[in-house]
Amino acid sequence: MPSAPTIRFEVRRSPSLLVAHLLLSLLAVVAVWLGMFGQATARTLLLVAIVVVWAIGVWRLWHPRLRYVHIGADGVRLQLASGETVEAQFLGGRAMGPIVMLELVWTHPRRSQTMLWLLPDNADADTRRHLRMLLSAHDYST
Repeated sequence: MPSAPTIRFEVRRSPSLLVAHLLLSLLAVVAVWLGMFGQATARTLLLVAIVVVWAIGVWRLWHPRLRYVHIGADGVRLQLASGETVEAQFLGGRAMGPIVMLELVWTHPRRSQTMLWLLPDNADADTRRHLRMLLSAHDYST
């Protein structure tokens, strides 16, 4: 199979990831509520912790750290939300049905790592197909 051509795509927020995050958080709230029936203080503290983690997750999903990803023969370049362009590398990736996940790491201005989820609602089918080709050709899958 020939290698994938240069791929450049915009990172957009995914409404389906936000919905999945909300549903999992609601399940966690229900589990805590049902599991600690008689311990009101511990239950309240756990519920507050779940809400805080949920809010942080929603903020991170709504404000992606990346704007653009450029993958070519010369490597991987990312445009951060701040507008800065940095060199990056793949740590791994996986394709599961319509979902493609890329784990990226960069070191400038400090070491950062992110798992980029590309779903049908935030990346077109052609981009995801090219990324699948890239993952299979270079054995980035983990």
